[in-house]
Amino acid sequence: MGLESARKFALQNAVLHGGKADAKAVLGHLLAEDAGLRSRAREATAQVERVVAEVNRLSPEAQRAELASIAPELLEKPTPSTGPKELPPLPKAVEGQVVLRLAPYPSGPLHIGNARAFVLNDAYAKKYRGRLLLVFDDTIGSEDKPILPEAYDQVKEGLDWAGVEYREVLYKSDRIPLHYEWAEKLLATGEAYVCECDSETLRKNREAKHACVHRTQDVDETIAMWKAMLAGEYGEGEAVVRLKTDMAHPNPAFRDRVLFRIAERDHPRVGDRYRVWPMLEFSW
Repeated sequence: MGLESARKFALQNAVLHGGKADAKAVLGHLLAEDAGLRSRAREATAQVERVVAEVNRLSPEAQRAELASIAPELLEKPTPSTGPKELPPLPKAVEGQVVLRLAPYPSGPLHIGNARAFVLNDAYAKKYRGRLLLVFDDTIGSEDKPILPEAYDQVKEGLDWAGVEYREVLYKSDRIPLHYEWAEKLLATGEAYVCECDSETLRKNREAKHACVHRTQDVDETIAMWKAMLAGEYGEGEAVVRLKTDMAHPNPAFRDRVLFRIAERDHPRVGDRYRVWPMLEFSW
């Protein structure tokens, strides 16, 4: 580490902060310039502290003059751009063919977290003259976080206030038959199955990376169990549809994830029309 580098960064820091350099800030600049110094951190810290002490004893005028002499480029403070900021391009996007969506869960009004993402999607839709869809992610949800009927209008009001321009409104609760159609295709090809295992059995199987007995059952039996789910022959928690994934996946949560589950609660829009509901992983 050169004494000159430590000194120029100390002088710059002092000039920017009323004549008092900060040793930690100076050390950070040095490590960014030369990562090899990390293996000599104790030595570098001691040297920086000595240099900072020397620089801080100088008058502000002397600090500025010395910095102008040894590193004049560091006297120039970067000025923020005042021009319009451009969105980075979307890979392979074609003007007029871009379709984006907003997928709020109607449990309340928009908040700053999801509103930011919606405004960004709106900006890209306008940039590429594309279409922006408002898709309410209103599958049944949970008892802890239920769908609120008034939230549908609250979300629309929030988007209007933010200037977000969507072309079409869709509801996942209107598309359940389509989800059933695709579920039955997966069940028929053996890529998914109906599981009756309780939570304790599931936990043990996942920890041991073992498939449950239902995973290898005959497709006809699986289809019959699926129809029984739809017909109300199972109660909540007694059967789910699982996707066959890697039972040796490093994350146990990704081993044969749930695609559909039973919920007996009425839905604000479709009432008790459905009792088997897709999970988020299946309803994108």
